[in-house]
Amino acid sequence: LDHTTLPGEYESLLTLEALLATASQCLHKLQLLQAAVEAQTKLCPGCSGAMGSCSAACAPPKGQMCGTADVLALPLLSYSSSQELRDLFALKLQVAMLHQEIALQKV
Repeated sequence: LDHTTLPGEYESLLTLEALLATASQCLHKLQLLQAAVEAQTKLCPGCSGAMGSCSAACAPPKGQMCGTADVLALPLLSYSSSQELRDLFALKLQVAMLHQEIALQKV
């Protein structure tokens, strides 16, 4: 993108900073989620989160099944590593930046 004016470059810099801040917030939330999953695993190592899969040492209260509100459910999507998830977020950020670049060129 060729910015011939200083205000245009400044606006692009502000946009980039906002995108970086958003990406940083997403990574921070991801770290918090990973910590929550690790904490849950430490509390209930024999439970995968699937319905009825808790071990005897980590049985839910009577009348409840494993996998309800007290136990983290399995996610709808799973990733082979946290690096794969980071790569996905990086690619989504690149796509968003390219869409923004296209919109700026149209203007």
